[in-house]
Amino acid sequence: MVCVAMGADAQTAKRNAESTGERSALALQVALDRVRFSPGPIDGNLGANTRKAIKAFQRTYGLKETGQPDGAVWDQLGGGSIGPALVEYVITEKDISGPFEANIPESLEDKAKLEHAYPHSSAAIVCDLTTDTEVADGRRQG
Repeated sequence: MVCVAMGADAQTAKRNAESTGERSALALQVALDRVRFSPGPIDGNLGANTRKAIKAFQRTYGLKETGQPDGAVWDQLGGGSIGPALVEYVITEKDISGPFEANIPESLEDKAKLEHAYPHSSAAIVCDLTTDTEVADGRRQG
């Protein structure tokens, strides 16, 4: 899943999604990211990274490599059943109450030695809520 930036960037992304509907650039980026073809920043723009992700997706699934989000791409991504690109979620007190890991090591080897994989802040929780869970019908599944 995708952690969309908070603040002005999230507002811009939401506006882009609302202005172009289910097959918007933002919906495409989210759908590609959900199937592990990273489009780069989720910003609602069909930039170079998004086009590279489309081409890689097309190549993987034996589609004509155009870099364009044509009907074949959308069909392979699930057509109209891919779910909403953005959903609203109200952050609760439980979400931000911790526990948090005060000192997260830099190296992956040292991180692997941590007893728990607690986030370092409540902001990290927001990304966890949007990246580590599947979202269906606008509700968080967990």
